[in-house]
Amino acid sequence: MGNYLLTLIQEAVKFEMEIYNLYTLYGKLYTEDSAFWNKIAKEERNHAVIMQKSYSYLESDNKIFNQIIPNNILSIIDNKEKIDKLIVDFNKVPDRVFAFNLALLIETSLLESTYQKFMASNFESKDNILFQKLNGDEKDHIKRITKYMKQNNIPNNNLG
Repeated sequence: MGNYLLTLIQEAVKFEMEIYNLYTLYGKLYTEDSAFWNKIAKEERNHAVIMQKSYSYLESDNKIFNQIIPNNILSIIDNKEKIDKLIVDFNKVPDRVFAFNLALLIETSLLESTYQKFMASNFESKDNILFQKLNGDEKDHIKRITKYMKQNNIPNNNLG
């Protein structure tokens, strides 16, 4: 596996872990939503672990990673920096509505949406199917967050 792809994967894993940390913080700050955030946070951590462990297994065939990770490292870093700035803003004044809207922005980010498209695709490759099975039902975060917001009357302020 080339160094470039390895760097992409490492950046993707860092991004997933940042999201995990943020959602874990949400679970601590908003006790009324803690079960929801803790479940989503755990799924983000699992995504990172699966990516991290899978690249050594799949190093001879990087087709999966070409499908789940955008191939432009600058777009990943740019996207991550934009979200990092919003996280800093959130940390200044933690607000539940902002938290949910930030989560929606994160889940529609380039990396997360590419990952989601892969998870929703139908493949015949055994490696792709295995990767999807390892992730199981840990997908559709946008739909789940949006549904939770509607059920709990949390406004969608469209941060994007």
